[in-house]
Amino acid sequence: MDDLKNGALYIGTIPSSMDNNRCSVTLEDDGSVTFYIYAPNANKVEVAGMGGYFSSERIQLKPDMQGGFSANIKDFHWAMHYYFWYVDDVCITNPHAAISYGCFAAINTFEVPEEGEDFYFVRDVPHGTVSLCKYTSQVNGHIKESYVYTPPGYESGDGKYPVLYLQHGVGENETGWVWQGKMNFIMDNLIADKKCVPMIIVASSGYAFKDNEYPVFFPGDFDSELVNSIIPYIEENFKVKKGRNNRAVAGLSLGSGQATDIAARHPELFSAVGVFSGVAIHLMKKIIDSPYRFEAVFMSAGDEEKEILLGINEMVKEFSRQGKDSTPKVYEGYHEWHVWRKSFKDFAQMLFTWDDAELDDINKAVPVRSKNIDSTTLVQADESMVFFDPVYRQIQFENDEDGKPAGKYPDVIHGIRVTEDNSIEVNLFAPDAKSVSIVLENGTEELLYRSKKNDGYWEKTIGNPAEGFNYVTFMVNGTPVVNPAAPVGFGYNRAVNFAEVPERNFSWHELKETDHGQIHIHYSCDGDGQVSMNYVYTPAGYGEDNCDTGRVCVLECAADERNFCWIHQGKIANIMDNLSGEGRIKGIMIIMADSTISDDIIGNITAIYGIKDSAQKEWFKKGDNESWTSCRHRFLNFMCGIQ
Repeated sequence: MDDLKNGALYIGTIPSSMDNNRCSVTLEDDGSVTFYIYAPNANKVEVAGMGGYFSSERIQLKPDMQGGFSANIKDFHWAMHYYFWYVDDVCITNPHAAISYGCFAAINTFEVPEEGEDFYFVRDVPHGTVSLCKYTSQVNGHIKESYVYTPPGYESGDGKYPVLYLQHGVGENETGWVWQGKMNFIMDNLIADKKCVPMIIVASSGYAFKDNEYPVFFPGDFDSELVNSIIPYIEENFKVKKGRNNRAVAGLSLGSGQATDIAARHPELFSAVGVFSGVAIHLMKKIIDSPYRFEAVFMSAGDEEKEILLGINEMVKEFSRQGKDSTPKVYEGYHEWHVWRKSFKDFAQMLFTWDDAELDDINKAVPVRSKNIDSTTLVQADESMVFFDPVYRQIQFENDEDGKPAGKYPDVIHGIRVTEDNSIEVNLFAPDAKSVSIVLENGTEELLYRSKKNDGYWEKTIGNPAEGFNYVTFMVNGTPVVNPAAPVGFGYNRAVNFAEVPERNFSWHELKETDHGQIHIHYSCDGDGQVSMNYVYTPAGYGEDNCDTGRVCVLECAADERNFCWIHQGKIANIMDNLSGEGRIKGIMIIMADSTISDDIIGNITAIYGIKDSAQKEWFKKGDNESWTSCRHRFLNFMCGIQ
């Protein structure tokens, strides 16, 4: 297997696409990295990292005299890199380069593999499933989403599994441990090699802000959300082994602090804790003093994280003084994902090798009515590929008088906001830009103006926009870019921002108070390590005795879009949830497909759920030039018509 071609290196929240028939980032056979962007109106283009293995010092790309700019960098260090593009000194997010959620924004990423390390690669082994699951937070009433990994064979088996609750770092969210962390591939490989106990892993958004709250260090009350909302949801909807012996919590950076806090507050609920690149000493001391035995306490950091290593060493000595066990680990690296992947791999192998006696120690979730559910703000309109319940915040790193972390989370300006009168407000931070404009889906271009009240921003309000879904392309000095503080989808064969304008006579696509189904990501790979993903929607209660599971609908996307667009732009799950909630449809599985899907792939997916080849199948295709607004209306009529 060619390490530079393995699919794990290229799969992401929003994958890269061709830019003028070239890749934005290419890993060359000699280990070098080539950057490219097509920006015919630019005079200068640069790239830079965030420090660590990719310096923040800018690297200038050279013009090719055909509108493109490129640079080849030798001896590029391995890591998963967050990085920035600069067009005429304006920091941009490149719509053709891979995008993840980091630094509280849509941010470009790429990866250089470490020689000899393939534990997170896609291998030709049985693959588990990643499911996107909605729950209602008892902290703030928001409908939120967790990414839940279930091991190979989960759907067809009757066994129950222990659960690891795994948290992201500051500025990231529930998507991070899948797209950046590759935790599902790591687990697939460990399970195939019989190196760990098969388990369920739950990755959730750690932001549990209340309205008008500006907390210090911990971003809201995630402890309560996990214990009172997430764990009850998981234990009611998945085949889990209950009780502290079958439950662990871990996280990276901020998530490590949250994991330590949760374990210290609830030692009766968790038997193990993993602390990656962070050590909250006062909380760790509570764990040391706890009368409950922790079967595994794992603390890790990169060898360049000097201050964290000092804290870990102090805690290891304290555990030893009290005759208790802990496991410290040090890996080569900075505060970055390669360190956290290795931490996860080693911690996972330690888990659930002890007595797995069950205990009912979690109450069922108390029904909570979601706030703002009928509006098109926060919860519904901004559902996009990089976030579900959006966090328009930023971190201000500060310490208190004792030197303890005291970071704050102030609001930032929304890149796109729909006002009460259904106008679209657009804002882009580009202080060094000479011109900024947007191009709407109908082809209309609107010039933005320098804001008089927000330094560095360009702004404009668009009155009377078309109702429904609207692609919005931002242009900086004539170059298409992604606004990192606005909802992001995929269209025109690239990442692109969008706005949702409420429709007066259509609301089936909106997120509403009802029972929610789940979206499942099923993975397959070929012998060369290339991975394909198929997205499947199953309604609430799917597979239960009162649910007819003999019908399948296959959706085929447009040529310049991808199958995941059905989720975030089509809002297919919302439409199906609402139809099911009103009793208009029952038990229909939805397979979201690219135009290349085959009957064999469909058969493999339906077999996972015990559906026979004789099942009734319906097909629905989005037109290549059809708007998502029109497609939603047509899909609703189609579904109602096949009943």
